[in-house]
Amino acid sequence: MDPFWREKQKKTGLSVENSNLLQSESGGEFVPEKAMIFDVERFSTEDGPGIRTSVFFKGCHLHCPWCHNPEGISFVRQLRFAPQKCIGCGKCAEICPVSAHGMDENGKHTLNRARCKSCMRCAGVCYTGALEAVGRTVTVEEIMKELLEDEIFYRRSGGGVTATGGEALCQAEFVAELFTALQARKIHTAIETNLCLPWKQIEGALEKTDLIMFDLKTMDSALHEQTIGSSNQPVLENIVRLGKMGKQMIARTPVIPGFNDSEQEIRRIARFLQKNAGPNLLGYELLGYHPLGCDKAEQLSLEQKDFSIPSREKLAILAAAAAETGLDIKTNGHTYIKERKE
Repeated sequence: MDPFWREKQKKTGLSVENSNLLQSESGGEFVPEKAMIFDVERFSTEDGPGIRTSVFFKGCHLHCPWCHNPEGISFVRQLRFAPQKCIGCGKCAEICPVSAHGMDENGKHTLNRARCKSCMRCAGVCYTGALEAVGRTVTVEEIMKELLEDEIFYRRSGGGVTATGGEALCQAEFVAELFTALQARKIHTAIETNLCLPWKQIEGALEKTDLIMFDLKTMDSALHEQTIGSSNQPVLENIVRLGKMGKQMIARTPVIPGFNDSEQEIRRIARFLQKNAGPNLLGYELLGYHPLGCDKAEQLSLEQKDFSIPSREKLAILAAAAAETGLDIKTNGHTYIKERKE
C-alpha cells in the first residue's frame, strides 16, 4: 500500500477495499449503501456528449498539487467559508456550540478550525452562503430522483449522466448500482476518473459505463508517485484492459508546467495510448492548468500550489507532438488541426 494512502486510511477510516463505507452526515459511524457527494451540476456540456448532469463524488485517494476540485479530496463533509460573502451578522458565533466562530474588534468574522466539530449548524443559519457544508450522503433512489428531472433533455440532446469528483471510483459499488439504474432507462453513462485503483475494485462500475474519460498524467512512474502519491502502474494496466474490452474512451492529460509540459513527455503518452487504448479511443485531450482550485482550497483552509498557465502557443506545440501518432487531439476543448503543407 502506498504511504500516502496508508496515511489517508488512518485519517478517514477508509481503505481501497472498503471505500464504499462513508461517514454519515452527523459525523458518526460509517454507513454502507450510500455515497458522499459534494455537488450535482445540471445542464453540463463539458463532461461528455449532449446535455448532462454531473454528479461530483467526494473523496480521492490521490493528492494532485494542481487539483481543481480540492473540496472533493476529503471523504467527509467539510465547512467552506467564503469571506467575500460574509456580512458580519454574527449568527454563526451565536449558534456554534464550541465557539469556533467569532467577531474581531473590527466586526470581521474569525474561524478557529481547530475547535470546529463539523456540526454544520453555522451553515444552517448563514443566509448569505458565506458558510457552506460541502458534502452530503445520498442513496441511489435519492440521487436518481434528482437525475430524472432532466431525463427529457438527455434524450433530446444525446446526453446523460456523468460521475466525476473527487474520484468516483473510490465509491465504485455505488457507481455501478447507479449506472445500472440509469442504463435500465436507456440513459447514457459516463465517468471521469484517474483509473489509479485496483482493477477488481473498479471493473464492475466500468462495465456499466458507456464512456470512460480518464487521466494519464505522465509515463514516469517515479514522478507520478513522488508528486501525486501513487505509482501510475494501475493506470497503465487499466488502460490496456479497457482497450481490450472495447470501451469508448477519451484520454486526457492536464498540462502542468514543470511536471509534464515537454514535447517528449506528451509524445510518450500519446504513443502509449495509440498502441494500447484500442480503436475505441475517441480522442486525446490536453487540458492546460488553470488556478480555479486555489480559491476553493483557501476557503477550506487548505494550502495549494499555484502554477503558471500554459500559453496557447505552448499547447499547440504539445498538440503537434501528440498528433504525430495519428490520434485526434484537442487542446482545452478545441480540435487541433495540423498544418497541411502543399
